[in-house]
Amino acid sequence: MQVTIRNAKTNLSKLIEAAKAGEEVVIAKGTVPVARVVALPQNKFTIGLTAALERWQNKGLDFRGSVKAGRFLCSSQGSSQTKSLD
Repeated sequence: MQVTIRNAKTNLSKLIEAAKAGEEVVIAKGTVPVARVVALPQNKFTIGLTAALERWQNKGLDFRGSVKAGRFLCSSQGSSQTKSLD
């Protein structure tokens, strides 16, 4: 679907939902296409603690078990060591 900038401003939420549903959404200035609305892949976007936990799991480390036991892993220039919180 192609919409004008004015229409896009008025119906942005609907256009985003259409893009999430897989529809191609093009925004035009007059009749000239100038932008496309696309949905980001939801399952590939991770930030913060979620991303850190995934990296730990990929390395075979057990973050939750270490925290419960009062230990954590700290690394300094490539060497890692376990420290106690006690």
